[in-house]
Amino acid sequence: MPLALQVKLLRVLQERKVRPLGSNKDLDIDVRIISATHRDLPKAMAKGEFREDLYYRLNVVNLKIPALNERAEDIPLLADHLLRESAKRHKPFVRSFSTDAMKRLMAASWPGNVRSTG
Repeated sequence: MPLALQVKLLRVLQERKVRPLGSNKDLDIDVRIISATHRDLPKAMAKGEFREDLYYRLNVVNLKIPALNERAEDIPLLADHLLRESAKRHKPFVRSFSTDAMKRLMAASWPGNVRSTG
């Protein structure tokens, strides 16, 4: 996120106000932000690429979810969920994964986590 946008987001979070485009009046807001990143934000802060004040404003509750390749036990549940979701949008031609297919899924390295599913 560009630094200029970080400043704007921080201002919104601190002041709890936004000004819609074309308006000359601020609107009061009450929002909660759920954010995620794959970047090392402390390192980005040290390099001046991420604002420290915004980091601490956003980092109120920190949840670390291990990479998919570190939690292979989740792969069968995730694979079945994605198969069901796909079946809702497309005529299902596969109703479940074979044992061999599931073994291959569980052995995969998943470098992009869930994004690797396409």
